[in-house]
Amino acid sequence: MIKILVVSDNSEKVEYLSRFFKKHSWESVVSGSESDIFDKLKNGSIDLVIYDGSIKSLELRTLVYKTKILTDTRDIRSIFLVSKDFDNYDLLKYANSFIEEPINENLFLATIKSELLLRENLIVLSKNNDDLAKSLYQLNVLYNTSSQLAGSLDKIKLIDIMSEGLDQSLSLSLSYILVMNEPNDIRLMIKSLYPISQRLENSIKQSALANYNNTFSMNLSVDDIKVETTIKDRWGEFDMNVFSFDSLFAPISIQNKFFGVIEVFRESDFSTDDTKCFTTLVKQVSLPLESAILYDEIKEQNEKLEKLERVKSNFISIVSHELRTPMTVINSSLEILLKGGNNNPTEQKFLGLAKNNADRLSVIIKDLLDLQKMEAGEMEFRFELTNINIPIELVKNSLSEFAKNQKVEINMSLEKGLESVYIDTKRLEQVLTNLISNAIKFTSEGGQINVTTSKMTKEDFNKFEFFDKLPKNLYDEYIKISVEDNGIGIAKENWHKVFEQFKQIENSLTRKVGGSGLGLSIAKQLIERHEGLIWLDSELDKGTTFYVAIPVKTKKDKE
Repeated sequence: MIKILVVSDNSEKVEYLSRFFKKHSWESVVSGSESDIFDKLKNGSIDLVIYDGSIKSLELRTLVYKTKILTDTRDIRSIFLVSKDFDNYDLLKYANSFIEEPINENLFLATIKSELLLRENLIVLSKNNDDLAKSLYQLNVLYNTSSQLAGSLDKIKLIDIMSEGLDQSLSLSLSYILVMNEPNDIRLMIKSLYPISQRLENSIKQSALANYNNTFSMNLSVDDIKVETTIKDRWGEFDMNVFSFDSLFAPISIQNKFFGVIEVFRESDFSTDDTKCFTTLVKQVSLPLESAILYDEIKEQNEKLEKLERVKSNFISIVSHELRTPMTVINSSLEILLKGGNNNPTEQKFLGLAKNNADRLSVIIKDLLDLQKMEAGEMEFRFELTNINIPIELVKNSLSEFAKNQKVEINMSLEKGLESVYIDTKRLEQVLTNLISNAIKFTSEGGQINVTTSKMTKEDFNKFEFFDKLPKNLYDEYIKISVEDNGIGIAKENWHKVFEQFKQIENSLTRKVGGSGLGLSIAKQLIERHEGLIWLDSELDKGTTFYVAIPVKTKKDKE
């Protein structure tokens, strides 16, 4: 007859369960003391244990753990009865099943039958091959542990998962793990079935330290170590006799880097399969540990980069704002002096040079401020439906004097009847001013600059060598602006570099015209805010064409 042990101090619950078991021809016995429970379990007549999760007279976690590590009770199944407000989830990992109260009798009956069938199968397996059953259990622990290891990047948590896996699979009496989490965080983690004496703790520290220093050729001292002790059962004590137990030792290393050492002890001898399980689990933790260490290194580097980025941004902001006011005063003063007409030719020449350089410095300061605004997300945009030819003509008019002074001609070929597009006119003028003024600067005297507009489809982007990979979700139609010069040109390997911050392609003319190296980077960001694209086509000594494409949006696209 099936015999079920009920562990509860609730008389009403015990009576209910007794009636239920009797109804199904099962015998039930009741116990409320730890010693009596072990006596009943050890005699081999108990098939299933029902634990009352709300019992007050016993410490269930310790009781269930001690029950699990006894070889002659390991295949006895257990079911926990828990209330709806039960929150001791750590306890449930020692249960085979649990039923929530009030009890659903059909579910309860099915669960009991399932557990009894599983016990019966385990007994058959055990009788046929004890070693196979043990290996299956250990493999299951290895699998579960491996799954848990894959889910964490916390080094100490990974070590704890490995330790828990070893404890479950090998039923350890005591284990210690000495790890260097950080250079200033060296931990000795001791897990023991019973409390340990002070002299045993000191001996473990010395033993762990010796093993660590010998394995990794280190020179740590006892004072460097922080001890963390976990005790499973308070009813007992371990002393120096632990060192007479069977033991297994292994280093915890990641490639050629040192991390820690582990040693485990058990009162009963370890088998060959136990040794293999131990070695496998220690090796299993190496890869996730390596990932965790790499993650920490990347995180640390990212934090440093973020800090540097903040410092750079603050520096740019402070310097730009501090320079803008005095530069405004300098520019105004130079303009007054130049227009005064009281200067001799030499003075006029030097004042002109000063004004030109002050203007260049003002442009650099403006670029720095724009960059700071873009990176801080503070750049304002006002999009309106506008014919794209309008801002182009405004920019051409504003740069005509500059082109004339440089003896460069600007030709316009703007297609009529183009659809209006959603643009921020001010920002697009900023982009076009940059492109056309650059073309003027990098074109020799007598050269020509051609500015054109036309329509293009998303398929037309494939015709340009610039694009290694096109963005996803392109619009069907675009308005394209081309700024073509017959200047010095740009080598193909430098095409993408021109849009990087603070980048200028080195040659004699770039040294002559100077600049911040920010204009095209800012232009690219401004066009991207328009959901457009900017690119180029160029050949050394033959000229460069910059292209800007702004999408033609339908009302649906705009929404």
